[in-house]
Amino acid sequence: MKPHEAPVETNILHDQLALVVQCAINAAGEGMPCTPGVLIITTVGGAWIVELVDPDRLRSLRVVGRTLDEALILADDLLRGLNPPWMTSSRQRRF
Repeated sequence: MKPHEAPVETNILHDQLALVVQCAINAAGEGMPCTPGVLIITTVGGAWIVELVDPDRLRSLRVVGRTLDEALILADDLLRGLNPPWMTSSRQRRF
């Protein structure tokens, strides 16, 4: 398995490293290769939506915030928790 070559260092998201790790990990805990996660940022009306997608496990985590910062911090906090509230999906999402 070849490691990704994208730098992981960030100034903007240095306090939300769980989000960065979600998008950078390309090996599961057992050392098996996996597809890195995806971070999607969008808006609905006056709200910010941050969605994390785990393509190999067919699951996602979506949060809503009044500001982008609020949504990013909430998503990061949930990922750092012992039991992130992942939702399962019936099919793999195409990007």
